[in-house]
Amino acid sequence: MEIDKLEGDVHRLVEQKRRLTADEVGRMVPDALDGYINSFYRSLKNLEAGRELEGRLDALESVSPLLTTAFALEGRVRPFNKYLRHELGQRPLPTLAVDAIERIARDAAPRDQRAAFRHVEHRARERGFGAVIDGWEPTCRGFAVNRPDERPGGWPRLLTPAPPRDAPPRSVVEAFGADGRRNGWTAARAAHGKPAASS
Repeated sequence: MEIDKLEGDVHRLVEQKRRLTADEVGRMVPDALDGYINSFYRSLKNLEAGRELEGRLDALESVSPLLTTAFALEGRVRPFNKYLRHELGQRPLPTLAVDAIERIARDAAPRDQRAAFRHVEHRARERGFGAVIDGWEPTCRGFAVNRPDERPGGWPRLLTPAPPRDAPPRSVVEAFGADGRRNGWTAARAAHGKPAASS
């Protein structure tokens, strides 16, 4: 009986190490989700512009924060990469499967990246982290939408027409150039003579 009790304690300790507290989730998800969106966005923009190597590298960089986000949204600690396949085989994530990760790491096709983003966005909003995604407006509006010129496994062509003169920039790239980031909307509003949105 003493042995059984000890084994039960060890099992509980192991499970505790695999779980995140609510405070840990609240701290981890915003940073990981923001980092994922940043790399995902850069990958799409590079691929659209015909920069295949750069787009692939950004897609690879997005995988790590994507995994961290997907696990943290379920209150779980992301395992080491060597245990990832086993962990997901034993306890699948509702937002992400091994084959989806493999496709992004192998091909970086926009359709696969957008599909992963749609699943993560839905779960993040369910868990109360929609503000992180909304912080990327208006850039993120087209993130989840497959373009008609995107074939499965193929690269897209940039077919977006120029905006009307008085329209706000559709992305932080338009607002800042290639090195722009999240707070482009405030700068874009200022560039068009509009007051910055209150925080």
